Amino acid sequence: MVKGSDRLRYLAYRCHRCGRILTKLEILDRWHEAEKDVSVTKSAVCPCGARHLSPSNVKLWEELFLPRVWKLWWYEVFLPWVRR
Repeated sequence: MVKGSDRLRYLAYRCHRCGRILTKLEILDRWHEAEKDVSVTKSAVCPCGARHLSPSNVKLWEELFLPRVWKLWWYEVFLPWVRR
């Protein structure tokens, strides 16, 4: 489990504006970066600048071709399964 992963309920989210898939790990990384320096306001989670996300399932072509989705499955699905 990644530190702070209990802050998010779902593994994948989709941007409301551009439709980009954002993984739990990406969102946690962006939150961690934003919380390092509180003097700078970084409210956008998606690279397009949107802040509104909704839970979503990852499509098959995204699972096969996006390395960030592979990383998500490795850390959040496969490794916890192996440890059990």
